[in-house]
Amino acid sequence: MFFQKETLFIGKSLLILEETDSTNAFLHRILKDSPIEGTIVWAISQFAGKGLASTHWESEKNKNLTFSVLLNPKFLNPSDIFYLNKITSLAILKTLQTYLPDQKIEIKWPNDIYVNQKKICGILIENNLDIRLNSSIIGIGLNINQLHFSSWIDFKTTSLKKITQKEHDLQEVLHEISYWLEYYYQSLKAHYWDSIDREYLQNLLGYQEIGNYKVENQEFEGTIIGVHKDGRLAVHHHNEVKNYYFKEIEFLL
Repeated sequence: MFFQKETLFIGKSLLILEETDSTNAFLHRILKDSPIEGTIVWAISQFAGKGLASTHWESEKNKNLTFSVLLNPKFLNPSDIFYLNKITSLAILKTLQTYLPDQKIEIKWPNDIYVNQKKICGILIENNLDIRLNSSIIGIGLNINQLHFSSWIDFKTTSLKKITQKEHDLQEVLHEISYWLEYYYQSLKAHYWDSIDREYLQNLLGYQEIGNYKVENQEFEGTIIGVHKDGRLAVHHHNEVKNYYFKEIEFLL
């Protein structure tokens, strides 16, 4: 299932903002105007970028990609929402493999992307639900050309330029992401869910490997053995399997 990049519907409508609070918030505000599915809002600068659990996403002006994508995945049941995390993570991972073919790129559950155990991308998905899943706003922050970050995160953060020592064209990278996001979105529509599940697990940091974790200030060794349909992480430790929602378990990298 491959597409001509010229015929993509994701990104066909592209709004480029000089500055906004956050691209997710901007898309929420214009939903009343019924933007077409696949609309991308890209901010050159955002001053209130959001991460998971109300964390802040740091990005230097015109150095990185901070953007949001509107999807209308009404074919998904609310219980299947986590598939959006999976396909978005895989789209970013595939894009980065294009630029970093010799690097170790992994998905850190639920949907951060790490290169050589340093964070390069964060994803925030906000869903509009009633009985069905009406719309989803997928916010993505990908470090491209920024070299320096706040001291408290610099040692565990990376970017394309940090790794390659080269400047990268932001619009070119965005187009590559659009291609892979559409590829996986169409795969999801076609019910290639088993394939998506396998690929997600194959690229999951810590999958079937012994790692160090913390739960309620208790550190332990455990092994990730899977991810449930609702997104819970299944970890084997102390001779049993325990399941965790986001923020209930901390990775000690």
